[in-house]
Amino acid sequence: PRKIETSPRMVSRLGSFVSYQVNVDASGNNIIGDAANECSISVDPTNLSTMAIGWRQFDDVTSNFRQAG
Repeated sequence: PRKIETSPRMVSRLGSFVSYQVNVDASGNNIIGDAANECSISVDPTNLSTMAIGWRQFDDVTSNFRQAG
């Protein structure tokens, strides 16, 4: 089996807002070379049960649609 390489997940802070990378392994680490489906989760800080979740699906790392956005 191929050894899966990892790195620390991305955490980005802007003022009081914090963004955490969510497409991670079971230990919370970034998986290097995965297709990175780019999940996004937003939580309403005034009502923690209100969330918006979205993603872009990439089935392969060679996809032409893997662009920053």
